[in-house]
Amino acid sequence: MTVIAAIFSQSCIALASDSFITETNPNGGHTIIESQQSKIVPIPQLRAAASYWGLARYGTWSTFDWLISRTIKIKSGISLEAFAHNLKDDLKNEFLRLRIPNQQSGIGIHITGYEQVNGYWIPELFLISTFRGTDYSNIGELEVSRHTVWTIFKESVSPSDYGKQEFRMQVHERLQEGSLL
Repeated sequence: MTVIAAIFSQSCIALASDSFITETNPNGGHTIIESQQSKIVPIPQLRAAASYWGLARYGTWSTFDWLISRTIKIKSGISLEAFAHNLKDDLKNEFLRLRIPNQQSGIGIHITGYEQVNGYWIPELFLISTFRGTDYSNIGELEVSRHTVWTIFKESVSPSDYGKQEFRMQVHERLQEGSLL
């Protein structure tokens, strides 16, 4: 199991992850096949980084290498949100190309970075995932969702409103008060 932590403050985003890549044994246990490979990919063009869990390798294909290849192709002027949606579409096409069976396509990718709102750089976390729920047993289609506003308001704000300026500015205000998200 992968551990990823993203902490937002008024001055930075701190991102950490373990480096274990495992395979499931026939007896249901796990064997560590990699312990040094980072699961964090910097995206300096967007003031962001990607981190992942779940599907790390499929044959000779690796999520890490694929993410690196996607960050090299970033077009100038693209927003963090547009990048997250493009990444989801590219990953869906990659899974089709590789013919990865649905039951093996469990993956999650965090895109953490900054978006400019009212002249302020405000942190955001986008989740791209096939997982439904937190037990990682239910796998569906790839989806993109925002999560920073949720950390403050939980269910009191509709997910369709998470990107609205008024709520993004409340994230900024909360961070300026010294809160960590």
